[in-house]
Amino acid sequence: LLFVLNLAVAFCQSRGASLAMLVATLLLAVVVRRKRAALPLLWVVLALVAFHFLSKHLAERAALAKQFPGLVVVPAASTDPFDSRLPDNGLGHWVERGDAGRLNLYRVLLNRIEEPSQRFWGKGWWHEHSAVADVQWPATHPHSVLVATHYHGGQIALVGLLFFGGLVLSRAFEVWRGGLGLEGLVLFVYGSTALVFDGEALTTVFTEPRFETLVFWVPVGIVAGRYAVLQMRTASVPAAPSLGVR
Repeated sequence: LLFVLNLAVAFCQSRGASLAMLVATLLLAVVVRRKRAALPLLWVVLALVAFHFLSKHLAERAALAKQFPGLVVVPAASTDPFDSRLPDNGLGHWVERGDAGRLNLYRVLLNRIEEPSQRFWGKGWWHEHSAVADVQWPATHPHSVLVATHYHGGQIALVGLLFFGGLVLSRAFEVWRGGLGLEGLVLFVYGSTALVFDGEALTTVFTEPRFETLVFWVPVGIVAGRYAVLQMRTASVPAAPSLGVR
């Protein structure tokens, strides 16, 4: 299942999802500290190798089908000019894409914040954040929850988000140390990492990516529920008898 999941992430060519999978897998391997803890990393490597050769093979078949229609059965070509194609050089395409234009997008958005009051309070959630005309690719949303929060809500919103994320992370570690599972910790690290370079907002379900509420708030709910159970267990343990001398 880990192999299939990593292979699917590789084929979707999402930078945020790929980085999130890698960071979450590394965290899992470091935290577990068992002989088999490195196995998830092996599945990541195998999935990348499989993607490299499969993408090259499928790209060759697509080129052959375009040259000889009807000879090779492949999906019909899309008319969308922004539609990505399978790379004919495998993993080399990832290196060529670099940051996929994200750093330039962030620079364009943050340069729109001109007044000092907007730096503190933000430009407001009603302000347009599309930058298609500026960056010449379909950047219809900020592609970063952190940048979007700073852009719309200012420094005060960004500090609040970072504080909340740190609080959830500390609670997740307490839940793990209390013996209530790693799921909340690993899923929250995955979701938070993905939202560094993707996503739009955490306060609405009407965003264009429409996945932020799933990868962020679901782990937060898991951590909150298990932390409540941990607190109840701690409160139910009787206090040790006093050994003081009167």
